[in-house]
Amino acid sequence: MALSAGKPDSITRGNIRDGGATPMRTLLCTLFVFFSLLSSAMAAPNIIVILTDDEEDTGSTSYLPNVQALAAQGVTFKNSFVNFSLCSPSRSSFFTGQASHNDGIKSNKPEKGGGWDTFKQEEANDLPVWLKGAGYTTALIGKYENGYGAGKPPRLASAAYWSNALNGWFGIGAPDKQHWVPQGWDLWYAFTKVRYYDYSINENGKLIDFGHEAADYSTDVLKGSGSALHQGSSRFERALLHADRHQGASRSR
Repeated sequence: MALSAGKPDSITRGNIRDGGATPMRTLLCTLFVFFSLLSSAMAAPNIIVILTDDEEDTGSTSYLPNVQALAAQGVTFKNSFVNFSLCSPSRSSFFTGQASHNDGIKSNKPEKGGGWDTFKQEEANDLPVWLKGAGYTTALIGKYENGYGAGKPPRLASAAYWSNALNGWFGIGAPDKQHWVPQGWDLWYAFTKVRYYDYSINENGKLIDFGHEAADYSTDVLKGSGSALHQGSSRFERALLHADRHQGASRSR
């Protein structure tokens, strides 16, 4: 049987446009929009990361029922390996996606090539910046890199004070360690001094001092902040890098 290369006479452009094609096009467009929205929702899930330090295999997690409850809903790895089993290098790898020999963070201390003083050069191109660019609302609650916010504020007449001021005004000079908020974070609630009591937190560039009252217990303080964020945001990336904020601040500065 021979096949004609020409167009069939019984189907014309007018028939395609005016006959039954419009409902079909509507259906196809509807399906396209539906699957686009579905794929978008599937491609951008809410992400909560709870990162804890100094976990070991001698049974300490048996005293942490909430951690056990979370683990029961997910996957437990009996053999888990990290790139560099130390606070700052591990956190750096989490934020950069790179091994320590690539991002250069190999210690908790700046004089040994580690800590926040070394890591801050990565802040313009790391996980929160990428997520922010993808449309996420981002937040960090708890501990950041080792050495973040360390040290006393510089004296008014010192060179360090004016260097910090120039950085705040024009983006040049040395950053103020205690008021510094890295790029990419919508909510920044990070320790500048990590303790259970008598500590300070940088809330979006404003320092809040906590005392030693029951309401100042840092685990509960962070928990309140995390819960408030979870209830108030429908699309977020949240890194809880210690425990979980409270309202009870002793004073702010």
